[in-house]
Amino acid sequence: MHKPKSQKFWLLVSLSAMMLVYSIYFLLVREPFIQQHWPLNRKVRHVVQWVGILLVYAFGIVYFKKCPQQWQLQLWNILHWIFIPLLALLGLYDWATTNGLPIGLRLLAQSFGEALISPVFFVSIMLLQRLIAKESAEG
Repeated sequence: MHKPKSQKFWLLVSLSAMMLVYSIYFLLVREPFIQQHWPLNRKVRHVVQWVGILLVYAFGIVYFKKCPQQWQLQLWNILHWIFIPLLALLGLYDWATTNGLPIGLRLLAQSFGEALISPVFFVSIMLLQRLIAKESAEG
């Protein structure tokens, strides 16, 4: 299936914006050198993470609404509607307790957060669409 130029343009814009958001998030929250010289407290890191998640989600919505295959937008929404509430519950628990989350839950929350901020879901959906298009063209 050949993509129109406008769809390719929006793919490039969305993917570039997601990579930029992830890079900024990584530098502010995860980079040890930055954390050593300009440490952010836990609540600020949470806010930065949520802003990143919402921006990436919005970029995905913008692109997938322009795609003719509706299942891509539906899958994008399902993935985010599953992981965002779970991450929110873990974050609320972390904010409500003085000790924060136990290390196992903290690592789980970090993994969910990074997966939602990184373009991994977006690229995975694009690869799945390409595989389906290839299979339908051959079969």
